[in-house]
Amino acid sequence: MSRPHAFLIKLEEWANSYRARPARAFNNLLAVLALVAGITLVWEFGFSWRQSSALHSFFIYSTRTIVILVILKLNLDLVCAKSPWEHGQTAKAGVLLAFFGMLYAAWRIIGSSGPELELAWALLDHAVRAYLFVTQGYRLWQLLFSRVKVGPAAVMAVTFALIILAGTGMLMTPKATPPDVDLGFVDALFTAVSATCVTGLVVVDTGQDFTQMGQIVILVLIQIGGLGLMTFVAYFSLALGEGLGLRDRVLLRDLLNVGKVGGVTQVLTFTLLLTVGIEALGAVGLYFSLEVPPGVDPAYNAIFHAISAFCNAGFSLHSDSLVGEGPAALALVSGLIVIGGLGFVVSQNLLKVFVDRVQRKRGRPARVLLQTKVVLVVTGVLLLLGWIVISGVELEGTAFDGMSDASYAIHTLFLSVTARTAGFNSVAMEALGPATIVLFLVWMYVGASPASTGGGLKTSTVAILFASVWAFVLDRTDVELFQRRVPRRLVHHATVLFVGSLLGSLGIVFVLSITEDPAWSFQHLYFEVISALGTVGLSIHGSNQLSTAGRCVIAFAMYLGRLGPLTLLLAMTELRSTKSLYRYPMGNLMIG
Repeated sequence: MSRPHAFLIKLEEWANSYRARPARAFNNLLAVLALVAGITLVWEFGFSWRQSSALHSFFIYSTRTIVILVILKLNLDLVCAKSPWEHGQTAKAGVLLAFFGMLYAAWRIIGSSGPELELAWALLDHAVRAYLFVTQGYRLWQLLFSRVKVGPAAVMAVTFALIILAGTGMLMTPKATPPDVDLGFVDALFTAVSATCVTGLVVVDTGQDFTQMGQIVILVLIQIGGLGLMTFVAYFSLALGEGLGLRDRVLLRDLLNVGKVGGVTQVLTFTLLLTVGIEALGAVGLYFSLEVPPGVDPAYNAIFHAISAFCNAGFSLHSDSLVGEGPAALALVSGLIVIGGLGFVVSQNLLKVFVDRVQRKRGRPARVLLQTKVVLVVTGVLLLLGWIVISGVELEGTAFDGMSDASYAIHTLFLSVTARTAGFNSVAMEALGPATIVLFLVWMYVGASPASTGGGLKTSTVAILFASVWAFVLDRTDVELFQRRVPRRLVHHATVLFVGSLLGSLGIVFVLSITEDPAWSFQHLYFEVISALGTVGLSIHGSNQLSTAGRCVIAFAMYLGRLGPLTLLLAMTELRSTKSLYRYPMGNLMIG
């Protein structure tokens, strides 16, 4: 046997041993380094230090250690793999990082220097630390939820709470606010809840009281809140090649309202592509049409408002929201709001139907789903009816003084769009008439559609409630929509949502009537509560006028509104699930 051949055999035996018995100590070390990587990333982006301090030295050496060990681990994985691609996307990500790391090492050995090398190190450093933190964090996520048997509702409640706490901490870092702004815990929590729950209620000026770093934190919270943290976890799982287990797919099926478990990956991919594509197109349009506040980069301003509009968040870098904006900007923002509020399942179904009809596909072309029909009809009716009503009742008002007929029509249509869940305003809210405020209360209560970036009772829920009333009037046993029977379970869920939202709003208004100053009228308090529960973000009196206790109550209302009362009830029943083994005799009562 030749020496090269014997060496290759020994190398293969060592590789098989490495694959079969991974070093537990090294994996534990990676877990510790992942924690260090997360801390250093937070410290780098949120805090400052003296270049000569001991903390700075620890930061430099720890990041270098992390990069060297992770690059070494990736190269070992690649050497010991039978094929460079046997681990799927994980291997691809590892190949890229390993290749980049070896290329940088060769670059340093050659003796090159300069700004290009510093930029390469910065990219490699941040990429490796982010990669390590995400991969180890995802594995910890899987470990925790594999041992704790909870359903999708409890997972959603816990994940939203965790991301809110993380966002609160980041907003309280020194780099998130200007030196002259002292952001307290309650205000940071309120802002994090509002951003994560895509509401838009603010107690501090987003454009003035946060640095660009703080605004980016808010933007990330908006994006995560709009799409859902579980969706992001699934993205990381697929991107890193971990794959989605059956339990993960069941969770995502329920969270995304997907009909079949097998369609989860397809919906996730479509959601990502639609989000990136629509937000990018919206940013390009807003770059040329949106006014730019002083000292703000136009591209950054456009991207911020495009993401905020698509996620129905209502956050703006302008102190007065979109007051004074032109027709083009309002039209673009309205389009982003509507697309984001339709729901990803509906958007995917519409695209499939459109493509099949354009291609004249034979066999079994895609059909318009019942969900799509209900969402489109209810959305269209609400937009058109709201436009007509606002246009009629505000003719004699003062909110639109000085506008031409065309501008008046565009602004009233914009209000009809944003009133349901977005939270932007193009005129002063306090100048609107009582009839418009009542309409806003109803529209905010309804909200957007299921599996969308918006909140509220949801359009399909309202459709089921009206269909059940109509079935009662006609003395029909079945509740029907578009020649389809609605399951009795959905009718019960819709009723629970309606009653729970109504009782919840009244209970929160009662608490606020105790905690707040008498200057807050019942109308203003109820409007604030419905805006929070519907994750809309509009306010008449101003959320910054709330007391500390009131801000905490409204923050809880936003959290409740994003999850929905039904989700919280299901989460509680999932944690303590017991089935009754008996049934009581039926009894009759007089009602009505």
